[in-house]
Amino acid sequence: MINNNPKVALVGRVNVGKSTLFNRLIERRKALVSKIPGTTRDRNYGECLWRGKKITLIDLAGIEQGKKQKGELARKIKEQINQAIKEANLVLFILDIQTGVCSADKEISKIIRKSKKKTILVLNKADNQKLINLANEKEFWQLGFGQAIPVSAANGLKIGDLLDLVVEKLALKKAKKRKEIIPKIKVAIVGRPNVGKSTLLNSILGEERVIVSPIPRTTREPQDTLFLFKKTPLLLVDTAGIRKRRKIKLKIEKIGVRKTVETIKKADIILIVFDINEKVSHQDKALIDLAIKYKKSLILVINKCDLIKNFDKKIEKYIYYYQNALPM
Repeated sequence: MINNNPKVALVGRVNVGKSTLFNRLIERRKALVSKIPGTTRDRNYGECLWRGKKITLIDLAGIEQGKKQKGELARKIKEQINQAIKEANLVLFILDIQTGVCSADKEISKIIRKSKKKTILVLNKADNQKLINLANEKEFWQLGFGQAIPVSAANGLKIGDLLDLVVEKLALKKAKKRKEIIPKIKVAIVGRPNVGKSTLLNSILGEERVIVSPIPRTTREPQDTLFLFKKTPLLLVDTAGIRKRRKIKLKIEKIGVRKTVETIKKADIILIVFDINEKVSHQDKALIDLAIKYKKSLILVINKCDLIKNFDKKIEKYIYYYQNALPM
C-alpha cells in the first residue's frame, strides 16, 4: 500500500458481519458478503471518507471456533489477521450482539490485547432499540475494551457514531492536502483455479499479500493492491479462478466469477496465467476471447516452469505449443 492514511482493521469471528460493515463504511459493495462461514479469506482494503478525513479499512477473515481453526488454510488466515493488526493504527473488534460473547470472541480479545493496539468494541446486528440496550451487558464489559458501541451494518444504524469515535481514537487532525495517487495502469491477473495467480501476485509484491493454498478456489473475490514500480503507480488485482460454467454450483463462486469479469472490463492489461503442466483448455480460450472482446492488452504467463525437467532446452517446444493452441 502506498497511501499514508491511518489504517483500521476489522477483527472478529466468522459471520459477525465484518464484510457487511466494511462495505457500509466504504459505501460500496467491494467485499463479498455471504452467510457461508469463512467467505472472506484475504486482507481486503478499502477507503472511507469521514468529515474530510480519509481512513483505510482492512476487512479480514473471521476466526473459527475449536477444531475448525486447524489446518494449513486456517493457519494462513490467522497470519493474514495478525499482519493486519500489526499494520493497523486502530482495531474494530466486532461481535454479534444477538449471540453475545462466545469462546472465539474471548480468544480474539487475547490476541488484540497482546497487540496493545487502540481498540473499539463494536456490537453489530443491533437492529432495534431492544438490542441496542444490550450493549451495557456485563459480558461485553468483561472483555476489557470499555464501553461498546452498538451498530447495525445492515441498515446503517449508528454508523455515524462509530465513525466519529474512530476519528476521535485516531486523534485525526485536519489532514494536509496530498495529491491523490491514481494508478496509471490497472493490471488484472486471471486464469483457472490453482494455476498460481496468488503466488504470482505475492512474488511481484515481495510479500504474502494474499493466501496461497493448494485448495482450489482459495481466492474468492478480487484483491487489489496499489504499488509503485519505477515511480509509476500500478493497480494489481488478483482474481478468483474461473472454471467451466456447468461446474459452478455455489452462489458464492458465481459472485466471485462475476466480479472477475467486472475486473477484466476495468483493467488495462490482463495477465492470463497458465499451468505449464496442463494442456490449454476451452476455459483458457474463453478467458482470452473475453479479454479480446473488451479490447484489453494481453500478457500470457506460463507458470510452474520450475517443475519441468531441463526446461531451458524445451522452451521453443512450449512456445510453439501455446502459439498454436491459443486463439490469438
